[in-house]
Amino acid sequence: MQTDKDECQIETSKICGEHTSCHNTHGSFYCVCLEGYQASNSKKTFIPNDGTYCTEISCGIPPEIRHGYILGNYTTVLGSKVHYECEKGFYGEGGKISTCTKNEIWEPSTLNCKEISCGIPPEIRHGYILGNYTTVLGSKVHYECEKGFYGEGGKISTCTKNEIWEPSTLNCKEISCGIPPEIRHGYILGNYTTVLGSKVHYECEKGFYGEGGNISTCTKNEIWEPSTLNCKGKTGFTIL
Repeated sequence: MQTDKDECQIETSKICGEHTSCHNTHGSFYCVCLEGYQASNSKKTFIPNDGTYCTEISCGIPPEIRHGYILGNYTTVLGSKVHYECEKGFYGEGGKISTCTKNEIWEPSTLNCKEISCGIPPEIRHGYILGNYTTVLGSKVHYECEKGFYGEGGKISTCTKNEIWEPSTLNCKEISCGIPPEIRHGYILGNYTTVLGSKVHYECEKGFYGEGGNISTCTKNEIWEPSTLNCKGKTGFTIL
């Protein structure tokens, strides 16, 4: 009985080439590429006398992701992984990892980078937004109070990465001048209000005549712009 010769006893790299393993069969042998390598004939096994050799599996440059980037360094060989992140102003949905496969293609990441948007800014009672604005990350809106109101607190609201507006602390309070000042020997004619722009009309009491302006106006500083009315006694009347 003829004894089978084990060709694989020879150093593997000499019989099969680099990056290979040798497998003996009865009367023959075959070669297999090591993990991370593939045969140039695209088959799983080969015999070296056909000129086949093993080349390293490489997936090349990873695919780009719209509004995303690769974090850190990477290699392109079998099993390599790249980690994607979204650009500033965008948030991610889906997987962030892409892996180099034995087919020399990157198993695609499912990451979808969406622009951060905070939507319409919140309203402020008796306030309004000054000028134009955008709704993307870092956008700012500037609030002012309506006419007749004054503001307490911060006037700025900022769009955050959580897609919500960091609220402004502005509180718009109605301007009120309170009770108008009295005028000696004078009185206020009719009803009045105390809000911004309100006017009170003074008249002199009976037996007096007026010199100067008889109108007082509520100002934005919450004080009455004083009337210059001066009520003087008429001749023939006794002043108490």
